[in-house]
Amino acid sequence: MKKIIISLCLGMSLLALAACTAEDGTSQATGTSVSSSLSAQQNPTAAYKDQRLAMDKVTYGVQADNFAGGSSLATLTSYFGQPTKSEQSPSGNVTLDVYTWQLGQVKIQASLFQDSTVALSISNFYFTREESITKKTYQKLSKGMSYAKVEELLGKPDDYSKAVSSDGEEMQALWVSGLRSQKSNPRITLTFKEGLLDKITSENLS
Repeated sequence: MKKIIISLCLGMSLLALAACTAEDGTSQATGTSVSSSLSAQQNPTAAYKDQRLAMDKVTYGVQADNFAGGSSLATLTSYFGQPTKSEQSPSGNVTLDVYTWQLGQVKIQASLFQDSTVALSISNFYFTREESITKKTYQKLSKGMSYAKVEELLGKPDDYSKAVSSDGEEMQALWVSGLRSQKSNPRITLTFKEGLLDKITSENLS
């Protein structure tokens, strides 16, 4: 039996940071603050909204079918363009093909097993949207809630990492835009297992 082990990690930086470090080690200025009212011209990541929304179309391999049935590289390329980088990575007793798309500051990464997607993540993306998520909205979240219900409350997460593995399906999601708070850099981080809310954390909500 094929065994795939994937550890999810949201290495996601808020655009509100004064600078971020590129893969070559150089520093890229991102500004000192971020507002949900920024235009696409002011907020560079908004230019990649189409790629972010295309991620919702990606399908994942089915464990019961040896992880077959996920989106192929050709399908991912139709969504995101040609990958910037490709490499192989051991996972359990198999080897995954890992593809990276570097879109300015935004990074999309996919892991495929026999041309079937088993993991997908995006980092450093930030939606341009109104500040409508309040602490009261956050308090409506509860464990066991479906991902669809969470999306009704909060909208789509800015960044997320999702994978199917021998341990089941898991997703970590981050909301940094659309949050109304008197504090700087508010965020909501949620973990889902088998499509149900499992862990709920937040920072700087007020």
